[in-house]
Amino acid sequence: MKTIPFILFAALVVVTSCKSISKTAKPVETKPFAEETGNLGFMEKKWKSGIDFYATGNEPFWAIDIDFEGDIIFSTMNGDRFVFRKEEVKWYRTATPGFSASNSSGQLSFVSMMEECADTMSDEVFQYKITIDLNKDGETQKTFTGRGNYVPDYRLDGKWKLDQLGNKKAVETDFYGKMPVFTFEMDALRFGGSSGCNMISGKVNMNPGKISFGEMISTRMACPEGKEDELNQALQSTMFYTLEESKLILKDENQEISLVFSRSE
Repeated sequence: MKTIPFILFAALVVVTSCKSISKTAKPVETKPFAEETGNLGFMEKKWKSGIDFYATGNEPFWAIDIDFEGDIIFSTMNGDRFVFRKEEVKWYRTATPGFSASNSSGQLSFVSMMEECADTMSDEVFQYKITIDLNKDGETQKTFTGRGNYVPDYRLDGKWKLDQLGNKKAVETDFYGKMPVFTFEMDALRFGGSSGCNMISGKVNMNPGKISFGEMISTRMACPEGKEDELNQALQSTMFYTLEESKLILKDENQEISLVFSRSE
C-alpha cells in the first residue's frame, strides 16, 4: 500500500478553523451540570454508527468519521467524499490518532495533536487539533485544518450504584447509610451524584477502553468517619474501564480494580 510521507506542522500554511484555549483567554461559557446537554443526539448517533473519532473544520467546511476497526469517511462541502477501507489505512505509531490512507480515489494523511481549541463558529471546545492533507490525481494537494474528539461510550449513560471499592465489597455503613450513586451524561461528558455524605460532579474524559475524571467539585459538609475520601481518590486514580454485563469496572494505571458499579434504576 502506498503511504504518504509525514509532513511537518511548521511547513504548513493554512487557514485555521480552531482557536486555541489559553489561560488568559475568555473561558467558554458552560451550563450547570443539571442543564448541560451538549450536542444532544449528535454524538450518540455517531456512537451507534460505530464511529470512534470524528473531526470537522470550516473555511472550507469538511468532516471525517473514523472507525478504528472499519471504514474512514472524509467529505467536503463541495460534494467530495472519500471512503477508505480498513486494509487501505496505515496507522502511525503515535500517542494521538494519525494515519495515511490510499486508494484509487486519492491519498489522505491525518495528523492530530492534543491541544484544546474551540470551534470558531460555535465555541464548542474540542480536545484535538487536526491537520489533513488530501491528494487527488491531477489536482494540487489540499490541506484542511480543524478540531476533533473521541466519541464517548454511550453504554455508560445513566445511573450507576457503587458495589465495590478496591477489592472489597462496598457497604452502606461506610457511606453514612446511603450507597453512592452517580449519573453519567455522555452527551455532556459529565458525571455527578452522591459520594455518600457530599455531592460531587466533574468532567468525563474518554477514548476507547480508557476513562478519567477531571475538574471535580464537591460540597463540603462535615461528615462522620467513613470511606468517602477513599472513593474520591479512587475516582481520581482511574484510567481504564471495562463493561461486563451490568457491571462497570474502573481500573487504575496498573489495571488494578479501583471501583465497581452496577446499573441503578
